Amino acid sequence: RKALIYTLTTFLLFLFISPALTTTGFDPKVFKKCHENDFCQNLRSGHVQSQSKYAMDTLSDFDTQTKRREILTFRLKSENANDKWQLSDSENDASADSFQYPNFLYDTLDVTVSLYYPNTFRIQIKEGENTHKSPVEHVLVAQALNKDELKWRNEKEHIEVHTLSDPNTKVLIHKNPFKVELLQNGEVSAVFNKDAFLYVDSSEVKKELQARVQEADKQQQQSEQQPGEGESQSPSPAASAALEKTGAFKHTTIHSTEIGGASSFDVFFPHAQHVYGIPERATDLSLKSTIGKEPYRLFNADVFRFELDNPMGLYGSIPFMFSLGKSAASAGVFALNPSNTFIDVDKSEGNHAPRGISTHWMHEAGLLDVFLIPGPTPKQVLQNYIQLTGKPMLPQLFSMAYHQCRWNYKDEQDVEQVDDKFDEHNIPYDVMWLDIEHTDGKKYFTWEKHDFPTPLKMQEQMKAKGRKMVTITDPHIKRESGYHVHDEAESKGYYVKDRNGKSFEGDCWPGKSSWLDFFSPEVRDWYASLFKFDRYTGSTDILYNWIDMNEPSVFNSPEITMPPDNLHHGGKTHREVHNMYGYFHGVAAHQGHLVRSNNKDRPFILTRSFFAGSQRYVAAWTGDNTATWDHLRKTPAMLMGVSLGGFPFIGSDVGGFFDNPDTEMLIRWYQSGAFYPFFRAHAHIETKRREVWLFGENPLALMREAIIRRYILLPYYYTLAFQASTTGLPIIRPLFMEYTNDDTVYEEQNQFLIGTDLMVVPVAEKEQKSASVYFPGKGSWYEWSDGSLVTKTGPVTHTVSTPLEYIPVYQRGGSIIPVKERVRRSSTQMRNDPFTLRIALSNKNDATGELYIDDGHSYKFRDGRFLVRQFRVTPDGSKSGKFTIANQEGNASGAEVNPDPSYRQTIQNEVERIVVSGVSRKPSKISLEKIDENATQSTESRIDLLVVLNFDYDAEKQKLIIRKPPVLIRDDWEIHVEA
Repeated sequence: RKALIYTLTTFLLFLFISPALTTTGFDPKVFKKCHENDFCQNLRSGHVQSQSKYAMDTLSDFDTQTKRREILTFRLKSENANDKWQLSDSENDASADSFQYPNFLYDTLDVTVSLYYPNTFRIQIKEGENTHKSPVEHVLVAQALNKDELKWRNEKEHIEVHTLSDPNTKVLIHKNPFKVELLQNGEVSAVFNKDAFLYVDSSEVKKELQARVQEADKQQQQSEQQPGEGESQSPSPAASAALEKTGAFKHTTIHSTEIGGASSFDVFFPHAQHVYGIPERATDLSLKSTIGKEPYRLFNADVFRFELDNPMGLYGSIPFMFSLGKSAASAGVFALNPSNTFIDVDKSEGNHAPRGISTHWMHEAGLLDVFLIPGPTPKQVLQNYIQLTGKPMLPQLFSMAYHQCRWNYKDEQDVEQVDDKFDEHNIPYDVMWLDIEHTDGKKYFTWEKHDFPTPLKMQEQMKAKGRKMVTITDPHIKRESGYHVHDEAESKGYYVKDRNGKSFEGDCWPGKSSWLDFFSPEVRDWYASLFKFDRYTGSTDILYNWIDMNEPSVFNSPEITMPPDNLHHGGKTHREVHNMYGYFHGVAAHQGHLVRSNNKDRPFILTRSFFAGSQRYVAAWTGDNTATWDHLRKTPAMLMGVSLGGFPFIGSDVGGFFDNPDTEMLIRWYQSGAFYPFFRAHAHIETKRREVWLFGENPLALMREAIIRRYILLPYYYTLAFQASTTGLPIIRPLFMEYTNDDTVYEEQNQFLIGTDLMVVPVAEKEQKSASVYFPGKGSWYEWSDGSLVTKTGPVTHTVSTPLEYIPVYQRGGSIIPVKERVRRSSTQMRNDPFTLRIALSNKNDATGELYIDDGHSYKFRDGRFLVRQFRVTPDGSKSGKFTIANQEGNASGAEVNPDPSYRQTIQNEVERIVVSGVSRKPSKISLEKIDENATQSTESRIDLLVVLNFDYDAEKQKLIIRKPPVLIRDDWEIHVEA
């Protein structure tokens, strides 16, 4: 009966609240395309390029203050500022009735150029006298360098700027025509304004647009007040055109507070073969040319049943892109603007033969603020971007394990039964999730009293097994008197306002709702207080948070989001900051978990919407995917795309959110999904139950095996998460990130790397019997499942069989991967388990690896309470086959502090096995040499223990297994393998 009620409720919401939200499929008419956005159509038309000719007017004197952080401030003057141009009313007919816009361009633009560590250049262009503060500054964690840290030279035709420490990376600011070149080692890798697309709406354009829309509003009001013979009087042609051309869409009215302010710029990558980035979207990893097609869009939206290979944006936006070309330096561009944005990619060889890619960025509103980011490798571009927007958070260990979710587990009995079934079938999992139905009438921070009467008891039962729970808190608040969250928010004025200054009201899951204005620090502080245990009744320290629908989703509003003329804190219209709403929701929820734990516990927040910088606060997933083979196949490209935007903790709904996967598809999705950085199964309320034990004994065994594989690899994943938190490098990454000089892999998205050492080849076709696997690099690769050698040298392509029980996974020769092989109920119960080291020797008989350990949940690592171990295999230099396996203190490079030696003594984990693949002959002797950590290298007393070890050797697989060496993972030791 309850399931029927849920289904009927959902159906009514879909049917009556939002025609766009139907389970039948994606409706492209709901979302605007370029020609339906006035600013995009106009900026893309070519008028800007033909008339936007700027030259440097004056160069300001340097400020004598030592703390001056702007390198240069100068003024650009337009050559065509007084020209007139025509804005066509028709997408296809330039001769149709048109408006004539005077003073199309500002005659002057004020430009500021700044330099950020290590060599990133920022170009800010102010709109005349407009110097208002913007919430985008919250995204940046870096400050511009002081002028005494750089050098500049003013030449006749250009100005040269670089840091004192690196004169090989510089910018040349050309005076006439104005453009900025980024040079790396003497080669131009990016050019700002090469194609003269630089444009900012002038104040005259804004006044003209506002006047026309005000006229349209006036006539519309008159027609509503004075209907004639049953029909409303139509607005005048000029007013109707004004509404359409200034951004009106379908049945909505656009008001004078929300027009004008568009801007554009271009960046050219002269040696690029490919460009990547600008997530989130369900397209190929390498961005395609959009000339003659729809451009890419950055506009956070609730895209129901999103469509594959559509250039529209999805739930999150990261306006960061970088280039890649063989034997050429990579460079990046970051556009710090959260408004509706379209981006053209031009790979036309006729324009820039023989190589090169042009990109044209078009913003609806906000300031023009662009960063040119050097490499020279994709890794270094990404790391330099992270220097600007902040290092990713270090997640809790449990959050990297397996999560079980659906919309919705019906009640406490349902939760208990599912939890028990995992134990019955010996399947580990860490987190049980509850969707919106757990609340009292979709009122967040509450519990449904009949179905979840004892939430504290339910959570205590989870905690006893080392497990956690997650509940959902969306940003829309039900407008119901007596609901404490609404009453407080309304009385304090904490809701987003409509254009008249009243609390905006719209429809979402609860029905009539209002949306919290997270742009206000005061609202964020208040929202954070709602997570306190005494305010969120029924919550405990194992309850974490899921923030959904925060694009924001408004069911009864155009493009399923709030109107662009809504007002936020500081007087900002929603159109100026749309893509940051979810960002600040994440900031507020993150703050709430810090408040409730007194800054002791690392928050775990999962968001659907995000922006640049969100990686500091939240994890994310790719939203409402569908149970199809095409979606399974496209998922790695989506995950890598977001990861390349500096957001490493990303996942996708395993099994597909919509529809019902067949057994084969579900098995394949678990096999692949077990390698996603965030690993969660989730499903729509209308789908059949799909817990893994419901499909028969053999499918259960295969899906259990996939989940257990993830738990075995948790030490490796947690180490990668630590590395991501210190370097920004992704957990899941494309092959080109490690094999940059191999242009064979530049478009590869059906294989991916986990860190540097594991390569995964998902099986994503129905009844697929084999897969073609490309092994990059010049070294060896080993089968992960049994350690056998696959290839001695690369690059090479093999065809491998893919029976249902098998997913191709390979370990790179020259790597050491730490794992834990004992199966427990949860990651918490694995804490003291012993480690196994999986070693894959290179062709030179060497290998390296790393392990990071801390308490898995707190911020004590910031005080040095962590351990980094470095593993190394070193050959003796002869051809005898002798080598040494060493464990020593690792490099904590990038960490805020050095490890505290006292913490090392608390780690008691043993080493259970050492498995070495690629050993060509059976050893004659293996001995352990334990190092006295208090002794010096020069003394004999450094040998604290010397024992001979037992081992097994498999000659066919060339695999050596050393069992139970009497050592701890924390200690320094050496194992000598003699031929």
